Amino acid sequence: MDSLYNNEHIYMGDSEVTFGRDAAQAEKSRSYSKQISKTTFTQNGEGAISKMNGKLRIIFSVTVVFFIVTLAVFGVQFYWISRQLNIQNMERADQQSINFELIEELKNMTRLSEKNLINMMRELNDASRNETRTSTDNLIGMINNMTVGSIEHPASSCNEITEVGQNVGNGLYYLRDMEGNVFQTYCDFNTTGDGWTLVASVHENNMKGRCTAGDRWSSEQGSNANHPDGDGFWENRATYGSATSAASDDYKNSGYFAMKATDIMIWQVPNDTPLVNFDSRAFLKYRTSNGFMTRFGGNLASLFSLHYNLKSKKYRVDLDNGPYVPITWEVGSNEFLMSLYGTSIQGEVDAGYIQFRAINNQQDAFAMCPGVKIKPGKVNVEHACIGSTSNALAPIHCGDYAWRDIDDPRYISYQLNQRLIDSVVMIFYR
Repeated sequence: MDSLYNNEHIYMGDSEVTFGRDAAQAEKSRSYSKQISKTTFTQNGEGAISKMNGKLRIIFSVTVVFFIVTLAVFGVQFYWISRQLNIQNMERADQQSINFELIEELKNMTRLSEKNLINMMRELNDASRNETRTSTDNLIGMINNMTVGSIEHPASSCNEITEVGQNVGNGLYYLRDMEGNVFQTYCDFNTTGDGWTLVASVHENNMKGRCTAGDRWSSEQGSNANHPDGDGFWENRATYGSATSAASDDYKNSGYFAMKATDIMIWQVPNDTPLVNFDSRAFLKYRTSNGFMTRFGGNLASLFSLHYNLKSKKYRVDLDNGPYVPITWEVGSNEFLMSLYGTSIQGEVDAGYIQFRAINNQQDAFAMCPGVKIKPGKVNVEHACIGSTSNALAPIHCGDYAWRDIDDPRYISYQLNQRLIDSVVMIFYR
């Protein structure tokens, strides 16, 4: 028993010992579990906090971006509104500072457009605000510099003046030809709406004086066998007269030979008409419109000097006449023109053309037949055409207007109406 007891005791003791170890182990396990639980709790808490912080950062960033964008949009709107208000204030200031009565007056004086004048006035106002000294001289200088066709800013042609959009009216303008020559001449803007440049006028100062002083478009040296070809005024580079007196004397500027044109226009204007009335008193106006001048160098000097010379006794009658070009009437008509011709000459010409170089029965060359062409086989050219060469055999045919005023009773049916005789032929380029 004792032995068994002892053994059981020993066993129990062993059990107790074993239990005691298990208890210690359990205690240790419990302690370890607590530590693990504590650690796990701590880690979970930190993770949650980390996740929460991440969300907060995103929300904060979005809020900041939204705030910045809002400020930017507000700033742009504020700038735009301020700018619009400033523009409106400036426009009101401009309206108050621009003298529109003066603008209208300057339009009439300078032929500048209202837009150009308003811009000029604004420049003057800006100069005043900047305390820059301005004066009447400065104003005149600005106007001249802006005016195409002024002495300070010559145009290349009358047509250029219309192309820059100026408020133009017929009158005198300054032009610069292809060679750099500056000259003043008459511009027409009314007939077709674009610009036509007056380059010459043919004026007969004395119908009874055959190739005498003043007959520059034929010969001032008489019907001279030693000077049979005339003075060559249609072909050469001589200039004469002024546009102001173009209806009272011969006129030719450098544009006649140093400008390029596509077409020509002819006006018939009563002698001694003042420049301001050239347009209103012209009883015949017609023009070419097919660009024929480009085939002959772009001007009449080239046409005559390089293509259709004007010589006496050099050409065949009827066969060596130069080209004729159809015309478009602006004032007048074929019927009206023919009514101004004698009945006999009516049978020798066709109206509605301009003929260049026509040869008469005495082999004298005539530069131009205004408004008509010579019919085939007809030779009495001197009654319808102008600008003869010199012909010693028939001095009565010699002169700027040749024998347009024939007064021989035998040939009275060849005479032209006095209205044509007492008027000047004006030649325009475009």
